[in-house]
Amino acid sequence: MLFSSDTDRRDARHFNGPLVSVVIPAFNASRYIERTLRSAGRQTYRNLEIIVVNDGSTDDTARVVEQVALADSRIRLLSTPNRGVAAARNTGIREAAGRFVAFLDADDLWHHTKIEKQVNALNRLTPQWAAVYVLHYIINSDDEILRSCRPDVARGYIFARHLTF
Repeated sequence: MLFSSDTDRRDARHFNGPLVSVVIPAFNASRYIERTLRSAGRQTYRNLEIIVVNDGSTDDTARVVEQVALADSRIRLLSTPNRGVAAARNTGIREAAGRFVAFLDADDLWHHTKIEKQVNALNRLTPQWAAVYVLHYIINSDDEILRSCRPDVARGYIFARHLTF
């Protein structure tokens, strides 16, 4: 999901399009976080800040994020005591500078055009729209598709459904 933020605190003149803040809550995610960060960093939409909220991890999550950040200056690590995924997302939102905010779980991957397509969709809509959503695939450790989201799940009041579940 990508949703509109009420501010854009960063000067984005040297980028095309509004800044998108990618918020990644991470708890003991060292096994997955490098691939997740590379997935976010390889987006065709380049005007991103990638905020990883290390939610009290006891593994090497912070070290892995710091290593990947050496090669991508858009990545920023925040560390907090463990308070759960919702608190970590809220911390990321508070630190976000983008016009749009996109959530990415620490063990998920994005198609390389995901953000580009979502920003384009939001830019075509009137300002009263606050969010866009994409269907997803369930993949295995070899990136083979196991199953896809049912299209009928993505109809109607999706935002309300996401808030509920």
